[in-house]
Formats: sequence, structure tokens, C-alpha cells
Amino acid sequence: MTLAEKIKRFFSYFTWFEITYVTVGLIAIIVVSIIVKSSAITILYSIFGIIYCALLASKFKVSLLFAVLQVSFYIVQSVLYKNWGEVILNSAIVLPIILASIISWFTGADKKKEQVTKNQLKNYEWILLAVIFVVVAISFYFILDALDTQNAVIACISCAFTAAAHYLLLRKSQYMFHVFIGLNIVLFILWLLPIIQGDGFGIESLPMLITLVVYSISNIRGIVNWSKEKKASLASVTSESHVDADNLEKDNENKG
Repeated sequence: MTLAEKIKRFFSYFTWFEITYVTVGLIAIIVVSIIVKSSAITILYSIFGIIYCALLASKFKVSLLFAVLQVSFYIVQSVLYKNWGEVILNSAIVLPIILASIISWFTGADKKKEQVTKNQLKNYEWILLAVIFVVVAISFYFILDALDTQNAVIACISCAFTAAAHYLLLRKSQYMFHVFIGLNIVLFILWLLPIIQGDGFGIESLPMLITLVVYSISNIRGIVNWSKEKKASLASVTSESHVDADNLEKDNENKG
């Protein structure tokens, strides 16, 4: 297969809508970043993040490599804005989970595939997920309060959503996209506040808000794309059941 054929095959996994909103999002972020004089860190975080979310929505395993870049730049970005909760969480929890996900996704049953196969959570995992959310929210509130972090309540909620979403990422669950949308809403508020309050970098965080909007569109696409696999599996099971039933009926007729 030639390089041109590989590129054509790669883009065949995406709809024109997906290609359009990603392209428009990237252009908008670069243009706005230049206008408001955002740092190169902000631009790189946004670019890698949008590519990561778009690839993840289409179940590509390589998306996790862009996730490492996104999180790395986000940690630096959060240091600049003094969002210490985001710094601690992404350094101590998110980045290790993504690295563990890379090992899991690339060495498991899907190691020879370009795309990952989603996993169904066990019942006890939903309880575990709720525990993770509550424990992270409470513990990070006290950590952020001790660090005299601004908007500590919103920041600790963001930390809880982040931890829960990345647990679901590790487990290859389609429900990560629902949690990511919740996270995007919380982060939108968190990064909007500096603009409203006129603190620190202020208007320079505007590209972050655009990025979060594009993330949310990708997450919605992820819900749709990952749900198709479930519908296809159900259709396959139903079809197999009908075939088995027909075969059984024919066997009974022959015996009769």
C-alpha cells in the first residue's frame, strides 16, 4: 500500500463534518491565539488536544500518543496560570493513567488493530467510579484550599471529573465521553473566570475556551461512534440467533 493510499484510507474513517469542525477549530484557535498574543504553550496544547479528541472519538489507538503531548503542555499551561489542582492531578494521576492506557490498548487483544474495541464495565466498577469521584473531589478541595488556590471549589470538581473520565478511558468505556463533556463544562467555567475577573493572563485564556468547545463536539461524536459498535454487536447477535433458530427448525422438520 502506497503512502497516498494509506492517507486516503485513514481519512475514510472520518466524515466531512468531523474533518470540517476539526479544521475550523484549529484555524480559529491559531488566529485567536495570535490576536490575543497567547503563548506557544497554549497553541500547542490546543492543537494536540483537538487531534487527540478527534482520533479518540473514532477509536484510534494512536490518539493516546497525542494525549501524552496534550497533558504535558496542559501541565505547563496550568503552572503559568497557577491552577495548582490541575498541575497536581495531571502530573500524579492523569499522565500515569494515559501511559497505562497506552500499554493496555497496544498490548491487549487489539494490539494488531488500528482501532480499539470498547469494553463493558462490571457492576462493581460503577460503585468504584463514584468512590473515585467523591474521594478525589474532597481530598483535592483540602489540598487546593491549603495552597490558597483561587476558585478551589470549581477546581476540585474539575479534578473529580478528570479522574473519573480517565478511569473510563483506561477501561475503554464509551461512557468516558459523557464524563468528558461534564469536565469540559467545568473547565470552561474555570478558564472563563480569569477573563471575567481580569486576573493574571485574562483574555489570553480565550483559546482555551474555544478548545473546550471543539473538545465537546468531538466527545459528542465519540458517543455516536462508540455506540455504533454496540448496535452492530446487538444486530450480529440477533442475526446469529435467527440463524440458529432456523437451523433448529429445519432439524426438527427433518427428524419429523
